[in-house]
Amino acid sequence: MFRSVLVALKSAPQQQYLVEFAVSLAARQGLELSGVSVIDEFRLTAPEPVPLGGGAFKMELDLQRLEDAQRGAQEATRALQAARVSGLPWKCAMATSWSRWSAACMPWTA
Repeated sequence: MFRSVLVALKSAPQQQYLVEFAVSLAARQGLELSGVSVIDEFRLTAPEPVPLGGGAFKMELDLQRLEDAQRGAQEATRALQAARVSGLPWKCAMATSWSRWSAACMPWTA
């Protein structure tokens, strides 16, 4: 009936449980496991009011927000690598809101 399981990868306390459930479901049903992490650059760096002379601080804040989001996405994709242990075919990707795709982890098949 199904061919794959898609997991949203994000930095959250319950992420490990979600990935473990997806891995067990895919293993039981013989499905491919996929994970996607999306970083909304526009939301993270959206224009907002700053005091006079605060532009430099806003730029630093934007960069920090983007780095934190990328770090969180990479940590979440590491959790998906549990599929390697189970021998499941898996793949994952990370996307930004500007449609620039970058690989968060490489496809691996047992």
